[in-house]
Amino acid sequence: MEYPIYIEGRPSGTLTETAEGLYTVFQADCPRRNGLIRLWLHGGGQSACLGLLAPRGERLVLTRRLSRRARAAFPRLIERVSDEPRSGAVPRAAPLPPEPAPGAPKAAAEGWRALGDGTLLAADGRRAIPAALPPDSPLAPHLRRIGGRDYLVFRL
Repeated sequence: MEYPIYIEGRPSGTLTETAEGLYTVFQADCPRRNGLIRLWLHGGGQSACLGLLAPRGERLVLTRRLSRRARAAFPRLIERVSDEPRSGAVPRAAPLPPEPAPGAPKAAAEGWRALGDGTLLAADGRRAIPAALPPDSPLAPHLRRIGGRDYLVFRL
């Protein structure tokens, strides 16, 4: 399948979706322009970031090879490909907790202990893993800001 890519509202290239064995391969190609451009796939009321276009000569390109499981995180039917993070839907923002007292280590002030692998552990057994999600991700409403960073919090 081929889809036009819209950058700043104008057709600016092509995204090709092909099957390679058990994988789906997305290949984007656009004329080169200044700035960082992320490609978003929109469809079925869902939007997901495919990735960042990278310069190659006079072109901007992106290649993503996804397993069936990874492909399931993107819209099943692609209606539009653009540089806009959402297509009409307004994402819900997670509420931010209050900031810790000045001078206290931020995560510690909120009752979290940093572990060596970058995760956090609370006294009640909750764990927090760092997460950088697009605002329209289904998990975005579950993000919690701890120590100035976004985390997904869960209990094992």
